[in-house]
Amino acid sequence: RPVTRNGGRVLLYTRSSLNACEYEPNTKFPEQVWCQLTDVRGGKFYVGVCYRTPTVSIFNSGNHEVLRSLLNELGAANRHFLLMRDFNYRFTEWPCQGCEGLSAEAEAFYTCLDDNFLVQHVTEATRHDAILDLVVTDEEDMVDEVLRVGLLGNSDHSAIMWNTREAVT
Repeated sequence: RPVTRNGGRVLLYTRSSLNACEYEPNTKFPEQVWCQLTDVRGGKFYVGVCYRTPTVSIFNSGNHEVLRSLLNELGAANRHFLLMRDFNYRFTEWPCQGCEGLSAEAEAFYTCLDDNFLVQHVTEATRHDAILDLVVTDEEDMVDEVLRVGLLGNSDHSAIMWNTREAVT
């Protein structure tokens, strides 16, 4: 990070038996980490974690556009993926049909997901009354029911849990 400040940052753990390889998308979103997994049929699957800071002084206001560029890259490349973590858009419901009070950036993010035929699976608030932490995939049936399982460490965000289904290519 270009400034000293608590919060943010991302980390991705995988089991060694999955033989994960580091993957770097072309889009250089500031706080993201990805790995590539290969299934038994040789198909590639990408898992990513990102954090979009709401603080403009850290990465300027351009991180909205860069995040949408990342989603456009994944959608256009037809990559089979799961992207998760804190996007910091204050959605009060999902799907967001006529949500009131959304920022222009949140509306553009929602539209970007829709334009790329991507699916967001979290439907309950993850911080107070807002859905900030999301699980985005390229496939509707990839994630089973998402459950809130309490607070995440010293955070005021709820921990969430879900299962992925076998990748369908």
